[in-house]
Amino acid sequence: MYGIDSFCSDYVELIQDHSRAFKNLSVFEANSERRSKMHKRRADMLEEVTAELNPQFYLLVWRQLVYETAEVYSAMVDCKADIMSELNQRPSQQAVTKLNSLCQKSIHKYLEYIGSLKTPEGTLPEPLPPGDERPVLVAWFCVARLYYKMIMPGMSQQIECVQKTLLYYKLVVDSCDKNSGYAQLMEAELPVCREMVNLLPVKLNKMIAQMQSGFE
Repeated sequence: MYGIDSFCSDYVELIQDHSRAFKNLSVFEANSERRSKMHKRRADMLEEVTAELNPQFYLLVWRQLVYETAEVYSAMVDCKADIMSELNQRPSQQAVTKLNSLCQKSIHKYLEYIGSLKTPEGTLPEPLPPGDERPVLVAWFCVARLYYKMIMPGMSQQIECVQKTLLYYKLVVDSCDKNSGYAQLMEAELPVCREMVNLLPVKLNKMIAQMQSGFE
């Protein structure tokens, strides 16, 4: 019988295949709520097996699972955002709380993956390890996007999210400017990052001015 204690690699591969099956099925599901539930099944099975794995012995597989889980939560964020837009009305507090929770879960997983690559001194190696260059850059890109999607109750909290959005987009831009090879890996995403790095300071200044004027 396959399990974490016997045939571990085969067991993890089966879980990943199961997750991919739900991912492929979700493409054909038009209903955002049902699509979200498919991704929730993926998240549950991936979280369960990740919790059982010891990264000390299965680091590469553990990283794959953590990264995929981050992608799943991000997909759920998109589903929840679609549901909100379909309602064509102000989202309920419950819906906003759920959206923010999923954003935080995805961000946590992306940063957990990045953290596993850091040196004992707490910094990322330069250059990034072969094979991890694009995953790290995409993780920063996704974290930026997720912070921008969060809906906060106060202007000061919303400003903080936009500041974090700018921070992570700038990480991508700065890394690609230092390494032309990274720029080639991020050919599709880099123009978006550059545009956001130019636009977000203007947005932040307006938000800060609005807050200081007492309209929070």
